[in-house]
Amino acid sequence: MVLGETLQLLIVVFMAIGLALLLYRFAFQRSHGHALTREARAVPNLPVFLFEGQTLIDATPAAQTIVDRMPTNESEFDALVGFLAPLFPSLPVAIAEMSSNGAQNIVHPDDETLSVRLLRDGPRLRLTLDSAQHVDATLRYKELEEDAFRKEAETHKTICQNAPQLIWQENNEGQVVWANATYLRYADLHVRADENIGQAWPKKRLFSDAPFPIAHDALPLTKRRSLQLHGEEAEHWFNVTSMPTANGALHYAIDANEIMRAEESQKAFVTTISNTFAQLSIGLAVFDRKRRLASYNPAFGDLTGLPASFLVGRPSIEIVLDQLREMRKLPEPKDYSSFREQFSALETAAQQGTYVENWDMPDGQTYRVTGKPHPGGALAFLFEDITAEISLTRRFRSEIETSQAVIDSMPDAIAVFSASQSLVISNVAYSEMWADDVTPDSIAYDLRIALRQWKSGCVSSAVWRRIESFAGSLSEREAWSETVVLKDGRQVACSVTPLKGSMTMVKFTPRTTRSLTLEKLTAPDFALQQRKV
Repeated sequence: MVLGETLQLLIVVFMAIGLALLLYRFAFQRSHGHALTREARAVPNLPVFLFEGQTLIDATPAAQTIVDRMPTNESEFDALVGFLAPLFPSLPVAIAEMSSNGAQNIVHPDDETLSVRLLRDGPRLRLTLDSAQHVDATLRYKELEEDAFRKEAETHKTICQNAPQLIWQENNEGQVVWANATYLRYADLHVRADENIGQAWPKKRLFSDAPFPIAHDALPLTKRRSLQLHGEEAEHWFNVTSMPTANGALHYAIDANEIMRAEESQKAFVTTISNTFAQLSIGLAVFDRKRRLASYNPAFGDLTGLPASFLVGRPSIEIVLDQLREMRKLPEPKDYSSFREQFSALETAAQQGTYVENWDMPDGQTYRVTGKPHPGGALAFLFEDITAEISLTRRFRSEIETSQAVIDSMPDAIAVFSASQSLVISNVAYSEMWADDVTPDSIAYDLRIALRQWKSGCVSSAVWRRIESFAGSLSEREAWSETVVLKDGRQVACSVTPLKGSMTMVKFTPRTTRSLTLEKLTAPDFALQQRKV
């Protein structure tokens, strides 16, 4: 029983507290909200605005009249500050620098009877448009607003009239109802001078193909249109933008002559490049950043055998690779999957401009494939048929190897020196005779080193000086031969022969073998023995 009475008492207390809070809040709102109302009642024509943050929470009738004429695409606060800023330039800064509580009065720079009073109370800001005569405050600010609108209209008119673009307005029947000075100047140049006599307004449209009427909900339409002036052969080009208005359409024409010339120059350049590529014997294929075929020349199709119906479909690099493999136009790899991975890595190498490979085809042809990066992430691949070049190189290599085998089979020691006295070719017998492993690749080996080697292996002779003089001579030379003696006693015929290109061939032919020479040196002298007897 006691517990029940206690609960009832608590409920009554809480209800009383809640009611008191509601009454307090209502009384606070009434007293705060009627602040503007009392002032408006005292001075009805005084515009007073009360903002909380960016939101207008209260306004006098005079202030509401101003609010109703403001743009609706922004907040009331921004619209009001934007309207007052031209009249009071320091107003935006003053509002931004105000503390949480304070007041400030800003006077019009040219009319001291006009001012803006600011009163900050926490998040709320009261803005009052004041005048020396409170009764005329609303009327005075309305006059200022109308004057600002007139100045803005004059500014817009001046901008439109003096704009270098052609600006004109048409009604729904396509008749020109207004045009700026630039349009009228072109209208005068469009016809003969005598046709403009007595004509106050152009009756013909300059751009007869401009659309009309335009639906009210249509989006602005931009199209390039041409205009032929009287007495001129060249056409004038404009980018014409048309947009709907309440009673017709508004058109803007921007000069596009430079753009047209640039585009024509670019087209001519592309045509020239395309014709040049079409005449090349090297196949060219360009893949865009998505690695799809963007362009190619006829040689690419001829070299790869890919049909035009396939190429116009803009296949990717992978699809081109698969098609070439099916047509046996790729080198035959032992592992095709690894080859595809290697080909995928080609993109990275081509982006760096480092991909150059020779593709040996199953049919005996050889292609040199080069990857080059292009602007915008594109890749260009050049396919060059080097079959003839490779065949010629192989034939030359075979001939050189054959020539080397021939001289290696000769018993004579042979060495050929160029005009610069470097070793060109030598045979096995030469290396064996002079105990030196020299080849034409031995860049450091020349006639000077060879002479030193020959001198050290032979008995002193004037032949070496003669060879040195013969190799360096620029006059006509004749072959000659001398005998030199090796330090082991063997006699060797040294033959020196001039060759084409100012080259010199030195040949060493042994006249006696080493064993025969030793027998002669150690054999008894019978004549000497007879004399001793």
